[in-house]
Amino acid sequence: MQVDMFLRTKIQIIFSVILVFMAFRVFLISFATYSYNTTNQTLTCRDLPMCTFFEPINRLANPGDRVLVLGGYRYYLRSDLFACSSTGNEYLALEIAAANGSDAFWREVIRQGYRFIIYDSFYNNYLLRFRSLPDLHEHPAWMRITILHDETFKDYDLRDITESVYEIDANFSSVTPVKTCVFDGESWKVQIKK
Repeated sequence: MQVDMFLRTKIQIIFSVILVFMAFRVFLISFATYSYNTTNQTLTCRDLPMCTFFEPINRLANPGDRVLVLGGYRYYLRSDLFACSSTGNEYLALEIAAANGSDAFWREVIRQGYRFIIYDSFYNNYLLRFRSLPDLHEHPAWMRITILHDETFKDYDLRDITESVYEIDANFSSVTPVKTCVFDGESWKVQIKK
């Protein structure tokens, strides 16, 4: 009986230590990655690799620009860009288009109204599993893409990870975006253009 009580107490202590460690880790990561910019009270990313590659979009995007997020850390985007970023249903449409070739994929990207793409190879390959994603450095001649950030590095398992950010200039395309993101006075919402 005393052995059971001793074992139960030991297990409770171990679980408590693990829980405290996890809470401390969440607290530490949240404060280590973002801090308020005292000038304009917006969140800014510190010099940590997990969020610095979002800075070009946060700096260059107009309010309400759409962002195709092929990465796991969309919460490092400005709040309007976060609200206007890609959704689960749009991934399916993009994957179907990509299965029909690179040109079809890019037409769907523009049709969905995206102005920026965030790509994280780990997220795409292991979590999103976008099976037929074309090479984002290769695009049709009828559109222009600017690479804002492109970095490959080794992760903790020594896998090559690529993080890239692209800006799409669809002014040269005959494809008309059908979606836009608008502020309705309370929040940003993706909607079909009228």
